[in-house]
Amino acid sequence: MQQRKKQRRGQEELTPVQRRQFLRMVVGLFCLVFCWVLFAPGVGVLSLVHKRGELCRAEEQFAQLHADNEALRTEIEKINEDPAFLEKIVRERGFLGKGEMIFDFSGSASKN
Repeated sequence: MQQRKKQRRGQEELTPVQRRQFLRMVVGLFCLVFCWVLFAPGVGVLSLVHKRGELCRAEEQFAQLHADNEALRTEIEKINEDPAFLEKIVRERGFLGKGEMIFDFSGSASKN
């Protein structure tokens, strides 16, 4: 009866040394799988965290570009609809109207 309890389906019970070896193999295999899940190129956890950071930065950049585009659209509409605003922009860029001349009284011009 005792022998039957020790044997299961034709298998003998493991010795303490075999149990330690088996446990070491299981722990080692678990560590390998864990490291693969953590560090696997392209699909590992660290890679996914890095990609999530890239996505966040790209979304921020997209929002900024979207806001810039809206500001530029507003400015274009103002330029097309408001001649005074157009003239202001043109003058800021240094252009003159017909028949206008620039007189520089700053004194920095060289005297001949």
